[in-house]
Amino acid sequence: MDETKLCQNCLSRQDKIQKIIAIEWAMFDCVNKGKSRASCQDDPDTFLIMRQSQFEAWSDELLDSYLSDLLTADGKGINLVELKYLFMMCGRNLDEMIATSRYHSAEACQLIKKIMNMINGWTMQLIRNFPQLKYCSRPLRSIADSDTETSMETYQKSELYTYSEETIRLFYQYVLKLSEEKKNLPHMIVRNTALLNRQAQEV
Repeated sequence: MDETKLCQNCLSRQDKIQKIIAIEWAMFDCVNKGKSRASCQDDPDTFLIMRQSQFEAWSDELLDSYLSDLLTADGKGINLVELKYLFMMCGRNLDEMIATSRYHSAEACQLIKKIMNMINGWTMQLIRNFPQLKYCSRPLRSIADSDTETSMETYQKSELYTYSEETIRLFYQYVLKLSEEKKNLPHMIVRNTALLNRQAQEV
């Protein structure tokens, strides 16, 4: 077992989540470095809540794999968060760009397509159950992408494309497991967000 894996095994689940968020925040803080900053880059509290909401819905195995992705990328000077935003700029042409560049294997791209089909279905179900959510979120599908707005589909897909192929495989296995258990991942994340926002207000 290498030193990185050994170090990760010493961390609790919450410590892993906080380490992931700390690395992501450092990367996010450097996006567009030297140029004008987005207002969200000066709002670490919201970043913490949004990312923690997502990672608390993940399995331990998935957290371990993504943490390894971040540590590996950071060690090579690669900013995965900036890469995600570059992918988002491709909008509805993202899949074509990935295929042309061969950034991922055909197998990984197919898994991402299957993952997105499940997430889109879950999100549509969530909005049917809570219609008010559509007024405070991005458009659902990539077809709605524009120069000023990026859909939830393109945002999620752009993030998936930054993962290693092992993390993508684990993510697919995890969403299959959730589906078998009749669970809805977007609903889990929205619930976590509400709980963390409530806790932040009570402090």
